[in-house]
Amino acid sequence: MAIILPIIGVLKTGYVNQLGVFGVLWTIVYLVSENYRRKKTEQGAKIQEQFDTELYEISWNEVLCNDKVNSDTQTDLATKYKKNNLLNWYSLEVDTTLPKSIATILCQRINFSWEVKLRKRFVWILTILLLVYYGFFIAFVLYKNMGVYDMLILIAPSLSFLIYGVQNSIALKTHIQSKNERLSIIDDELDLYAKNKTEPKQDTLRKIQDMIFNHCHPTKIKIAQNSLI
Repeated sequence: MAIILPIIGVLKTGYVNQLGVFGVLWTIVYLVSENYRRKKTEQGAKIQEQFDTELYEISWNEVLCNDKVNSDTQTDLATKYKKNNLLNWYSLEVDTTLPKSIATILCQRINFSWEVKLRKRFVWILTILLLVYYGFFIAFVLYKNMGVYDMLILIAPSLSFLIYGVQNSIALKTHIQSKNERLSIIDDELDLYAKNKTEPKQDTLRKIQDMIFNHCHPTKIKIAQNSLI
């Protein structure tokens, strides 16, 4: 709606003011729904953390993760999820022939790296879409010789799209950079094992797991940047 409404304003100039008012209201709806999304993301991060810590047999970090999601809630959510794309999430090549610590850190690496390429592609698509979209309105305003005030009224319904695009582009770029840095830490541990069979320590695995949770959690990215220092 945030994308379409300003285009309607271009085609139907008589409705620009009404669309501007609606756009402000729609931005408020977006901000409220964004808070709900963050809460659901936090819930998903905790469920993933519970699964992984039980699988890896490493301790639950109560200070970082707080309380666990109860089993009834997990069952309800699992019942609602109809897809089958989580089967064999971890590579079947990570098996019992490997030391437990190496199998664990390989699985952790999968969690870290699986979406980096997808996020990079999404950032590019989002950036191009923003440039093309608002470039069109700038060109239209110049063509019609409209003032700044009229331009702001025209694009007002798209405020939620602009906020979404800018916030996510910046956040995802920071997220990708941070993940690439952390991946190098994991790769260093794997290199040590490949060279002299030195396995990662339990506290190292716990710190890496903290990093995974921080990257999944919507409000703890800053913590993630320093948790392995």
